[in-house]
Amino acid sequence: LTLKDLLQRKKISAVYSTNTIRTMSTAKPTADYFHVTIQQYGPKPDSSFILALKLLKKNALIVGHSNTVDDIVNGLTGTTTVAADLQDNEYDNLFVIKINGRKIKFQKKKYGK
Repeated sequence: LTLKDLLQRKKISAVYSTNTIRTMSTAKPTADYFHVTIQQYGPKPDSSFILALKLLKKNALIVGHSNTVDDIVNGLTGTTTVAADLQDNEYDNLFVIKINGRKIKFQKKKYGK
């Protein structure tokens, strides 16, 4: 199951990626499916990027790197949900974060297998 296939029913309104071939290639099929432009963010997600994601109030796909995914997930959940950088060979993680007011739900899934 591809990432795009997994997200088809999720009404993705925004897609974010760093400007690297691997992340853009991961984001592109989903962005194309939902007819949205990939918005690029810097290699080190900062608090203003996290705040912008929290204020979005729509479903979004954020594609990151093994050394930044933990920063994004932990910033969105407000807690240490992902303890450290991912292993360099982990390409199939999907972290689902649902924010409803102060209530935050977190789920870790796999895709592509």
